[in-house]
Amino acid sequence: MKILSITSGYPDKKNRVKKIFAHEQNLEFKRQEHEVIVINVGAPETLFENFEGIDVYKYMKSGNNLLKLYKTLLEIKKQFKNKYFDLVLFNGLAANQYIFLNFLKSISNKVAVIVHGTDGMISKNLLKNSIRRKFLKNVNFIFPVSYYTDTLVAHLEKRTNKSASKSIVVPNGINVDKFSDVVTISENNLRNEFKIDQGSFVVLTVSDLIERKGIDILIDAIKIFYETNKKIKHIIIGRGDQAILLKEKVAKLNLNHIVEFIDYVADDKQLVKYYKLCDVYCMVSKTLYDKPACEGFGISYIEASYLGKPVIGGDNGGTTTAIKHNFTGYLVNPYSKECSKDIANYLSILQKDKKEYNRTSNNGKLAVNREFTWKQNVSRILKIINNDR
Repeated sequence: MKILSITSGYPDKKNRVKKIFAHEQNLEFKRQEHEVIVINVGAPETLFENFEGIDVYKYMKSGNNLLKLYKTLLEIKKQFKNKYFDLVLFNGLAANQYIFLNFLKSISNKVAVIVHGTDGMISKNLLKNSIRRKFLKNVNFIFPVSYYTDTLVAHLEKRTNKSASKSIVVPNGINVDKFSDVVTISENNLRNEFKIDQGSFVVLTVSDLIERKGIDILIDAIKIFYETNKKIKHIIIGRGDQAILLKEKVAKLNLNHIVEFIDYVADDKQLVKYYKLCDVYCMVSKTLYDKPACEGFGISYIEASYLGKPVIGGDNGGTTTAIKHNFTGYLVNPYSKECSKDIANYLSILQKDKKEYNRTSNNGKLAVNREFTWKQNVSRILKIINNDR
């Protein structure tokens, strides 16, 4: 099968992080012996690049500027007018990409769109809502990444019985290959490498430092836990507009010796070492409605689960697909005044009850291997495209 992947961001030799999940999915298409070509319409410059064996045609980011979008469309037509694809796959529901849809339908057999979460939420911008509804109406398949995201899409498109059949949930996955080096390394050796006390109960968070991620709630939970158990360390990896506020909060609570902020880890193989050395992974995302934003799925949860780490997350958004409550970890209500206490209680249980820890750990590994790899994601999409659900 020949696949054309459309995205508004893509990793490259300079920036290997931006939308890495889209690239990992494309690599899996390639592993399953399908040809993949990428159009990135959100690039800083227009050029062609082969990135890790995948041809990427980059077009300079144009936002909602109609003239720039039209020029990009002309460039795409010039480049692809004599090519044909079995599938055009939009990675994200972007209203400004609707301008490309008619042309791409003319050079393809089927068109599908992956909806990640926030891109499927109803906006205060009525025009944006209208364009995205037309987008959804004119594609063959819609792939929400979680059951929550599917609900968002249903509201946005004003779903009917007739339109329901083309929307099928296909959860995101992980690339298990990137964990191959770390699986055989012991937690003790990794803690020695990063100079972390062997006796510490380590909580990890990998997240943008923004309001929606609920890091402030988690810091309060660490304070509560610390009052009864001094052997705790919280590692927060990420950057964002709340970084200064969060660091000030940690200092005010006298937790500087416990909470460590790491701005950025560029190498995936280095990042997964932190997953391996921690005891629990925690991020309590919230859904924001005034300025629509949500956790559409939560790949970091399943990365932690793959390595056998119990996970704690917010009981809203796509997190409810990535975390199976009381099976792979626990879901808490991030809007509740008692949320920090609930998190601290779960941390205490996982630290003290080895049987419970092992149960959630083993269940997490089982769930990921059964449901949440890119191999399963791609195989599912291909079965649907080929009318074999």
